[in-house]
Amino acid sequence: MCRCCCRPPPDWRPPRWSRLLSRQRLQDNALDPALQPYDGEWRLAIVTAGAEAAAERTLLRESLQAAKFGELREGVWVGRTT
Repeated sequence: MCRCCCRPPPDWRPPRWSRLLSRQRLQDNALDPALQPYDGEWRLAIVTAGAEAAAERTLLRESLQAAKFGELREGVWVGRTT
């Protein structure tokens, strides 16, 4: 068979569809997230101003954000316990 006469298998999708489908799954999960029980307690991280290098401060800020902490005010970070 020549290339113009061949048909792709019925379950074949263009490569970009997989990216779009995975993005759609993420959006669907965001609308109906799997919730975890919450005991009502909070964690506080108090950060004092020091002479740390900018790179160290950035690393600390990114680490706290990755741990789901939010900055309440300068030097005070709040996060839920789970």
